[in-house]
Amino acid sequence: MESNNKIGDKGASSLGENTTWTKLQTLILSDNEFENGVSGLSKNTSWTNLTTLYLSSNKIGDEGAIAIANNTTWANLTSLNLSHNEIGEKGAIAIAKNTTWTHLTTLTLSSNEIGPKGARALSENTTGRTLKH
Repeated sequence: MESNNKIGDKGASSLGENTTWTKLQTLILSDNEFENGVSGLSKNTSWTNLTTLYLSSNKIGDEGAIAIANNTTWANLTSLNLSHNEIGEKGAIAIAKNTTWTHLTTLTLSSNEIGPKGARALSENTTGRTLKH
């Protein structure tokens, strides 16, 4: 998948139901006009090899960030881009509480509204010891 395809909420939810892409490593769904659809996407349990996930510019908000943070299947994730998604402190706190992403080297949260409490939570995360960027 690529960015800017206007898949919307239904498309994102449908992708989350996929069970055949077991070797999928990179998924780029930036600027695809979905919000609530990320909840369905984040329920995927087949993409155990996923290392790169770009969901920037989709307006997922706190609810979407919380849904993604609750996914425990994507344990091999090394790069996560959630920039330009209207994520506030609740979403940032949920991301900070994730203990699955032990291989994460890049976390991009630019142009959100995580605020000081969200930043504090992220800074206190001890799982992200591999973060480089």
